[in-house]
Amino acid sequence: MWDIVGRTRRLLDGGAAGRAGGCRGGQAAGTGGGTSVTGHRHGGDVEAGGGGGLAAQLLAGQQAMTAGDLRAALAAFTAAGNAAPNDPGVAQLVANIHRLRGDTVAAREVLCEAARRGGWEAPAAAHQLGTALLEVGAPREAARCFEEVRRQRPRAPAPLGALAAAQRVLGNPQAGWPLVRRALTLAPNTPAFLFTAAQLRHALGDLAGALTWLDRCDAIRPGHGPTQVQRAHTLLMGGASAAAWRACEARPLPDPATGARPWHGEPLAGATILVTAEQGAGDQFQFARFLPALRDRGAERVLVECHADAVALF
Repeated sequence: MWDIVGRTRRLLDGGAAGRAGGCRGGQAAGTGGGTSVTGHRHGGDVEAGGGGGLAAQLLAGQQAMTAGDLRAALAAFTAAGNAAPNDPGVAQLVANIHRLRGDTVAAREVLCEAARRGGWEAPAAAHQLGTALLEVGAPREAARCFEEVRRQRPRAPAPLGALAAAQRVLGNPQAGWPLVRRALTLAPNTPAFLFTAAQLRHALGDLAGALTWLDRCDAIRPGHGPTQVQRAHTLLMGGASAAAWRACEARPLPDPATGARPWHGEPLAGATILVTAEQGAGDQFQFARFLPALRDRGAERVLVECHADAVALF
């Protein structure tokens, strides 16, 4: 019935774990504890020097990225992954390309397989793999990585904050709250930890407490978009208000790379219209009921850009 384009929007920086090893600036970044695109191995047991093999595949992937050829980059980094199957840094490069191509499902499969294979037990590698797993929707596997970092570095605040974020996503805010409090005891002015604390209080039903933590986060990191969106969600849980809707305006709006003009209700006779997912999976299903109305208004073709996990349901 509909033409489905299965893509997912890139995730925003907003969790306690940060963006280490993620997609930045259209470039696949190397990860400390894995292999960089220049072939230098950080703290591992392989030195990918020389002109062939792993180093050549990584270089080819980087060159393809620079040229904007994601298909070739994926092929090169996948070959590198086959050459170094136990290197989580290479797996993250492959996953990053999948994400840049809009396929979060494939990225999640690559990263989960990397977690199963091991080789990421060094603290830096484990934290970065956990961050990547959390970003692609694999919180259980991410928690395993953060637990390993915590075991090796029990007084470090970063794994505590990251594990707290993973517990929230897993639906265990009671388990996450003492972890983030401990992280804040060690690093009290870390915006990511303050943000996670606000999310956990929200999840625990303490809306006033969530707003207090958001105020602290705003004082250190004013104008942070995800903080404002979380404030909107928390305020709306207490009832619709002008302040809540103002905060909601900070949410990132989709910007598909199609060159299409935004639609503002003008006639659609003979036109193609793209309907793109703005927020979570629930929202796209809630608003799917309006798709037939676009055909009724004369659209010749309706394209639906949805989260990759939901393609089969449309």
